[in-house]
Amino acid sequence: MREDRYFIHCVGSTSAEAIISRTMPLFDHKTAENITSRFGNEIRRSVGIFRRVSNKPVFFPMGVLPIDARLVNSWAQDILRLKKLICGLRHRMSLTVDEYCDLFSIPTNLRPIACSRELAFPSEYFRPDCILTTSGPKVLEFNIDPGSMVFIAGMAPKNFYRSIPGMDSFLKKLSASGLDGSFWAERSFLSHLLRLDSIGRRICIWDVPGREKEQAKEREIELDYFRRTGLEVELIEGGDIVDKISREMYVFRYFSYNHFLLSRKYFDSSYIRVFDDFSETNDISGSSVVFDNKQNLALLWTTKVQHYLDSKELELVKRYIPRTYQSSTQDEVLLHRVRNNRESWIIKGGNGFQGRNTSAGQDCSEAEWGSFFCEAQKNGDAVFQEVVAPISIPVFLTDGTNQYPQAGGHIANFYYVNDRFSGLVFRLKRDGKGLKIGAINAGDVVAALPLLV
Repeated sequence: MREDRYFIHCVGSTSAEAIISRTMPLFDHKTAENITSRFGNEIRRSVGIFRRVSNKPVFFPMGVLPIDARLVNSWAQDILRLKKLICGLRHRMSLTVDEYCDLFSIPTNLRPIACSRELAFPSEYFRPDCILTTSGPKVLEFNIDPGSMVFIAGMAPKNFYRSIPGMDSFLKKLSASGLDGSFWAERSFLSHLLRLDSIGRRICIWDVPGREKEQAKEREIELDYFRRTGLEVELIEGGDIVDKISREMYVFRYFSYNHFLLSRKYFDSSYIRVFDDFSETNDISGSSVVFDNKQNLALLWTTKVQHYLDSKELELVKRYIPRTYQSSTQDEVLLHRVRNNRESWIIKGGNGFQGRNTSAGQDCSEAEWGSFFCEAQKNGDAVFQEVVAPISIPVFLTDGTNQYPQAGGHIANFYYVNDRFSGLVFRLKRDGKGLKIGAINAGDVVAALPLLV
């Protein structure tokens, strides 16, 4: 494994975390190599078994990624500040709900969904997509939405590595809580549900109907985790909830708010209005249509919003958010730069998930880019985001027989439960084809766990 050292610099800060970041490498390569040398063969053997049982291509990292816990927690707190800044913009700018929705070009037919609770529901469950660069993490989008909290992303690799004899106990010698100390979102959420249960709330997980087999299986793994503690969790699908909801129920919306926007009729928008009486005690709002909109990142780069930011907030924006601009901008110089430097830009729809409505200039022909660019300008509900250069992740992948360097980019997902940082998971591409990184499937996209030390 290479001996590269990646240093993260926090400009303008004198905190202990910033001092660490100036003097310490991001990843502890020697420790990573030690973990791989001790457990690599057993990991390879277990992946081979998993591959034969599942009868499909499967890849796992040969180890975990030791990373400085104080530095990661410092980043996590800064990212939380940015999220709260986004969720407070409307009040800071003294805008009505409609005036605020106008900033995002939200169509009239979506406003009953977007404006539920009068935009008073900035979710406490979120999972930003970040890329680690030589200057720290860059937030590509926030996923301010309960449906983004799919804990299986961290639970599945933890369970896999726990099955490797002696690995978890060895990691606990390096980090006090071992694997659980690097991703604990499911424990945080369980604690939240247990508190609600203790005061007499009935716990309900609400999901779309007709999940595909693999998705339903993953959901059941998560629900079983909660149920094994003795917690009663009821799964309700689709419109069934309309007849079942009551004041003692606590409803957590498992699915993404984007399901309200898809042409396939999972739900009628009237379902949101059904819950008005219960809005203060459940996590079922559709207001993520606004809070999760990628145009929030673009707004933070506009002078009309930066006018309301103090110097520390402005520093956070410039440090953590790549240059992002609304496609409705009238800045001709900027538009010319985006149109004629496609490899440096990505066009993203304001709302979307799993790479939908996202076009990377590096993956397009000139003609395709021109078409995407014109469409984004026409609709006015997209953003132009500058490409950031990721650092390489020092880990090898194995398919049970061979090992491969991680060839593509990465996404670092910071998980928050009740606005508290609850762990980190990396999504790695197995190959170097294209910039988009989709959901973890242990094939094209692989989960890698850090070890916070």
